[in-house]
Amino acid sequence: MASESVPTRISILEKEYSVLCPPEQRGALQESARYLSTKMEEAKSGGRALNQDRITVMTALNITFDYLKLREEKQALETALAESIHRISAKLASSSARRAPTAPVD
Repeated sequence: MASESVPTRISILEKEYSVLCPPEQRGALQESARYLSTKMEEAKSGGRALNQDRITVMTALNITFDYLKLREEKQALETALAESIHRISAKLASSSARRAPTAPVD
């Protein structure tokens, strides 16, 4: 049974928000808010005067870009791992076949 959501206070760009969240996910929500706030501060201090909407959109684009790049890298690693496992399995099977005792010939 899922826990009932409770109000959780978070801060993003020095603004306070109350967000409903299951108690067991509170830490992850707060960590996400800190990460988002840091990324928005980086966009804000980028040198150009940006309004709040532009800061939000640029931050969302940057985080989405990073996410998609990591997802692609993860997929490539999973593919490489599967190929390595297949090669190792084939070598083990080949080695086992060579070591198998031969049946006596009558």
